[in-house]
Amino acid sequence: MPSHSNAMPDCPGTVFQTLNDLLEASLSKPSHKSYNHALQLFNRFCLQYLHLHVRLPINYTIVVLYVAYAHSMKFAHSTIASHLSAISFVHNLHGYVDPTKTFLVRKALQGSARLARSYDTRLPITEHILIKLCKALPSTVSDPEVQVLVQADFTVAFYSLARTGELLSNNAHVNHLLQLSDVAFEHNDRIAVMMHITFREIKHNTACKPHVIPVVAISESLFCPVQSVIKFGQIRSSGSAPLFVLPRGLPFPRKRFDAITSRCLRFYDLDTSRYKGHSFRIGGASCAADKDLSDAQIRQLGRWKTDAFKRYIRTTAI
Repeated sequence: MPSHSNAMPDCPGTVFQTLNDLLEASLSKPSHKSYNHALQLFNRFCLQYLHLHVRLPINYTIVVLYVAYAHSMKFAHSTIASHLSAISFVHNLHGYVDPTKTFLVRKALQGSARLARSYDTRLPITEHILIKLCKALPSTVSDPEVQVLVQADFTVAFYSLARTGELLSNNAHVNHLLQLSDVAFEHNDRIAVMMHITFREIKHNTACKPHVIPVVAISESLFCPVQSVIKFGQIRSSGSAPLFVLPRGLPFPRKRFDAITSRCLRFYDLDTSRYKGHSFRIGGASCAADKDLSDAQIRQLGRWKTDAFKRYIRTTAI
């Protein structure tokens, strides 16, 4: 992000540096990375399609053309909104008029939201499908320890509405993942009745405050999320590290999780093209709505700041 130090010229340099540090800290690390990526895509669009080098302030007509381009490329509505947030941020940071707040841009964004449902073909993992996936593990995964690991991952992803990126590794950077120390259990007469999961690296978490999600035990289910995590903890490699690790202690990679999920789906002839890693979060939100949780409760559970979760609430296919 560009620094902002073009004010108060008589102040010592340390004040400018402190101001820059404060502005940098106003965004969480995930948001900072997301905004930089969004601005890179916007710059690429301007060069490739408009033959323009981006300079601030950006005219609103260029921004609205980018909204149309992103929608035509089938970007999710939330992705387009995130990209506009990045453009808005850099304009406000430098004291320019925000082009994303103009009438035309706002209306184009609203239109993308209404049409986005036709592009999002992902189906939710329902509780019924979740149980099927868990039951398929012994037939699709040969290693018993990995079976226990994946069942714990399936149930946590669903009942805590976790993003796959919060649980699983895509690269060598694992500090942002859910850690072993982030899970605590609440007992009643020595029986675990609840699990408290602390998410520390949260999308759009500008306050950098941890967010604790309670997950209640399901006593009548063989695939209770609390018992699944306890069972995994009993065989898990010791030491502090990401919660979900393979038998040798390495972080559980996203690609392997996706491959196992696809095998479980195919075991029941379910369409692997319509169930993705995010289907657990979509299904968890839909399940919460089916159980009559309030909008505020669902926002809290899924760590949403707005009503963006409502686009996940949908009629299930099974």
